[in-house]
Amino acid sequence: VDLLKRMLVLDCDERISANEALSHPYFSQYHDPDDEPEAMPYDQTLESKDRTLEEWKELVFEEVKSFKAAGSKTESLQVEQ
Repeated sequence: VDLLKRMLVLDCDERISANEALSHPYFSQYHDPDDEPEAMPYDQTLESKDRTLEEWKELVFEEVKSFKAAGSKTESLQVEQ
């Protein structure tokens, strides 16, 4: 219950980090500090700017267009119009 309570805190500054959660006694049998790389902190600069709805739509659309899943065969997909 302790781990769950600490993970469900809405304020991200107060919430337990992934590293702290993996070190919690609940995960002790799975915890391997030598095999748990830490991710870079998330950069929120894009989200912190004031944008119109249309600007957000364009940004999301461009992000979706630029995404290429590993092993995907996007060339063979047909777009229905």
